[in-house]
Amino acid sequence: MPKLREDQRDAKAVIAVLVTEAMPEGAQHITQIDGVWICTKACVVELARALRAGLVEVAKGRQAADGKQSKAERTYEFVTGTEFRQRIAGMVEPLLALRKGLDKERAAMERIWAAREEEIKAVVCGISGLYGTFQGIVGSTTLPTLEQMDLPRLEAGATDNGKASG
Repeated sequence: MPKLREDQRDAKAVIAVLVTEAMPEGAQHITQIDGVWICTKACVVELARALRAGLVEVAKGRQAADGKQSKAERTYEFVTGTEFRQRIAGMVEPLLALRKGLDKERAAMERIWAAREEEIKAVVCGISGLYGTFQGIVGSTTLPTLEQMDLPRLEAGATDNGKASG
């Protein structure tokens, strides 16, 4: 058996099997001594099937463990590499462009609203001036008083279906 164990080490084999006609004392068909499986010719096929199933399971476990390590290493390399940085930059750049565009739109709309506000103030001033001129010509007692012409209400735009609110 020492020769078989040496051959096992040289071949880097996980299992060593010795098939014999003469079993060691106390064993009938299959036994294991010092890490070496010993069996008769009649049992060799069944022992080979059982050992193969065990080896397959061990290999699957090792492969899964190797796969995990390999995946973790590949993931780390990807995250710390140029491709990942470039992909992130490829997402951030359009986001920044969207933000810049939104800010420009907001500024443009605020300019438009400010211009409209000035136009409304100019129209309110014109109407108020015209109404005041009529009051001066006709007299404030003969010209009907219009609540809607209350200047603060006109400037605030606080009307509801032609009726003054406030």
